[in-house]
Amino acid sequence: MEVISVMRSLRLEYGIRLKQLAAHAGVSTQYLSGLELGRYYAGEQTIDLVRLAFEKVVDDEAQRAFRLSEAFYLDQHRLLDFIPCEREGTP
Repeated sequence: MEVISVMRSLRLEYGIRLKQLAAHAGVSTQYLSGLELGRYYAGEQTIDLVRLAFEKVVDDEAQRAFRLSEAFYLDQHRLLDFIPCEREGTP
């Protein structure tokens, strides 16, 4: 049976990009990947950085979900209407 770190499991299950988490933690993606794979030892300070980075991602996603919810309820009656946009796929 394969085993992976809880950090990697959460990140993959919820679609959190390694780059996003690393940016919030203030570390490189290579370092974070190494932590996930058990290649580096994580001291208390590093564990705190990763925990805080996850909290920031959770907060970002909560704000994004709230904005989506507001936009959906405002425009739910016209979901298939066409609107002008600057580039394809983005209003």
